[in-house]
Amino acid sequence: MYLDFFKFKKNPFHITPDPDFLFLSPSHQDAYTSIFWGIQQRKGLVAVTGEVGVGKTTILRSYLEGADPERIRTVYIFHAALSFGKLMKQIVSQLGIPAVDKGLPDIIDRVFLYLADEYKNDRRVVLIIDEAQNLPVETLERFRMLSNRETSQEKLLQVILVGQPEFENKLNLPELRQLKQQIAISTRIKTLTPDESLAYIQHRLMIASSFYNPVFTKAALKRIIKEANGVPRIINVLCDNALITAFGYQRKPVDLKIIEEVIKDLRGGPPEPSFNWRIVWVPILVVFCGLVVVASVTLLKTKEIPPVRKGISSAKVLKIAPVPALVEEPEVKPPVGSAPKAGPEPLIPEAPATGSGKSVSEMVPPASASSTGVVRSQPGCQAK
Repeated sequence: MYLDFFKFKKNPFHITPDPDFLFLSPSHQDAYTSIFWGIQQRKGLVAVTGEVGVGKTTILRSYLEGADPERIRTVYIFHAALSFGKLMKQIVSQLGIPAVDKGLPDIIDRVFLYLADEYKNDRRVVLIIDEAQNLPVETLERFRMLSNRETSQEKLLQVILVGQPEFENKLNLPELRQLKQQIAISTRIKTLTPDESLAYIQHRLMIASSFYNPVFTKAALKRIIKEANGVPRIINVLCDNALITAFGYQRKPVDLKIIEEVIKDLRGGPPEPSFNWRIVWVPILVVFCGLVVVASVTLLKTKEIPPVRKGISSAKVLKIAPVPALVEEPEVKPPVGSAPKAGPEPLIPEAPATGSGKSVSEMVPPASASSTGVVRSQPGCQAK
């Protein structure tokens, strides 16, 4: 799809193991050497373990690509969750031994005869079991019989057990301790370091294009390496999807934005809504903050006195002086022999229009008592 756009001769990041793109880190080189040396020297049992996607199958296929089919007979078991009987039938079927319809004892005898005959003709029989962690414990325990067949110096059957780290735990079981002791070579493929991951990507790009081709930016490569965490299979998936996405956008080199989009798609998650709410809530937030500021300023201001209405603007405000306390006035007596001065006419209420029979003294109200308890005399009402 994108080969012409990026000027590739072949897909550089296909997830199918391809021996043409074999990249040997130190641990990959160690695994390859262990397989090659174990078979060449007839060591018998070789165990290769590693995490998912680190390249165990690629190492196996690379070895088989270079092996001479005339000198090496290979049996490859892909599905290891088999009973011992079914495993033996798989072996005779791939080796072409006419014993599939026979009973298990007869099948085992025919396999041993076949191994002895191949050894006489200087040919090696190699049994490769992938995903060995799925082998039942009973199958592994009985499988030890095949690996025990040997000459005085060499093993008749070479066995390569390839599995995930769980296979190492299974070999530590007490019932499999004898099988573990018979493993001549054991190696583990490690994940790539950041520098090895970068070299891995550049190695595959060079093989695919045969010249320096700056397909990814530095930031994009750094993000791929961080996300893959040293697993070659994840590197292939990320790079392949990034190249497809960049081809769709007709953009090169592949930048960080495309890598982030690919990572987000691969991780999965709920789809984003088609409507961008950020366009709405940002102005709303600004308006809300403005209203809060205005309300705060208004509440902090001193309340103003409302203006006086026009109808009473000219009215005078009268202040009422407090009433002084009532103090009894001293009685002033005229000097002896002098006639009293004429004073104001005492306030005597008029007699009723009709005779009531009451005297004047009865008509005058009694002196009132103030709140202070001091009696004040009425002026002009002194006794003569």
